[in-house]
Amino acid sequence: MSLIRVPEAELLIAQHLPDWGNEKVLLADTMGRILAQDIVADRPQPPFHRVAMDGFAVSHQHMGQILPIQAQQLAGQPPLTLLEGHAIEIMTGASLPLYADCVVPYERCTRVEGPEKEHVQLPTTDIVPGMNVHGLGADASQGGVVLTKGTAIDGAKLAVLASVGTQYALVKKLPRAICISTGNELVSPDSTPLPHQIRASNTYMLQGYLRQKGIKAQVEHLPDSMAILEQGIEKAIDNHDIVILSGGVSKGKVDFVPSVLQKLGVRQVFHSIAQRPGKPMWFGAKGRTLVFGLPGNPVSSLHCYLRYIQPILPVARPPILRLELGQSIQVKANLTLFAPVVVTEVGYKSLLFAHATNGSGDFVQTAQCHGFVELPQGEGPFMPGNSYRFYPIG
Repeated sequence: MSLIRVPEAELLIAQHLPDWGNEKVLLADTMGRILAQDIVADRPQPPFHRVAMDGFAVSHQHMGQILPIQAQQLAGQPPLTLLEGHAIEIMTGASLPLYADCVVPYERCTRVEGPEKEHVQLPTTDIVPGMNVHGLGADASQGGVVLTKGTAIDGAKLAVLASVGTQYALVKKLPRAICISTGNELVSPDSTPLPHQIRASNTYMLQGYLRQKGIKAQVEHLPDSMAILEQGIEKAIDNHDIVILSGGVSKGKVDFVPSVLQKLGVRQVFHSIAQRPGKPMWFGAKGRTLVFGLPGNPVSSLHCYLRYIQPILPVARPPILRLELGQSIQVKANLTLFAPVVVTEVGYKSLLFAHATNGSGDFVQTAQCHGFVELPQGEGPFMPGNSYRFYPIG
């Protein structure tokens, strides 16, 4: 098998990424989705001169004076008209009264009892027009773009959608996905395995990650039979946008997956990456369906999913993390190493420390680590204080 480097594998997958289309979803279902349209403001934002602090709405020219309190105005009430030489007690979020040009906060004012009504003593300095007023249209003009196509929706952006009256948003469609395990040694989690068998775990792990992203992936198992594999994989390709196979992609006598995919007309893009774990990973495409063949060892499947599949999903992605090593890590082979690590707070820094496991089949110890650090091929030595990409498991 001819090995390609990790960056090349990443680039090749990106080059074959299809457009799976768009769909309209309810506002409440937009969290984490990718906008497929620009969102424009249906009116200025804010739509009025919005008061930004509790206090008194006045004209700045009365700085230092004692003014009678004309009235009280709450948020949600129509704006009052400020009388000359008066103050209006006002609350955050209210519309600035007509003829007022600033708001002086409570803590800078002194209430003064008068014979007929309360008065307020304004400070003698630092009152200027626009003070504590969020101006009409300061954030966006009517018809202005407030969110652009391709934006990932988080909580703040969902609030923007709501503020401009969005009921349905056009977003990138989620791909239909299926996770297929292969191998005669596997039985379902609810079965009692024979001494020479193990319960399937990879596909449920992958399904869980996909469901976390809103993709309701199916799980299936196929035995090491050319005929059954061919029939099952063909059906999966015909009915899904992403097919993730676990196992059967290496050099074993019954590793039939690459030859079955070739027979089914799936174009191989690459097979084998200069990395550890996960070296035998296979990737190809047929039409708009992407096919990933992941190694059967659970740690290999986990890291290949996090490194290559999760980043291409049309959903919000966390920022790329680069953290410092807290210790040196040795890489013996000329490969990119994805080393299991724990994150430890040392002072004001988050540092990565190696977490010992018994290899790519040890998911019990791997479950105790926080993620993987990517130590690029040929870039050693990997010493404390150097920063590298970190892929969290959780």
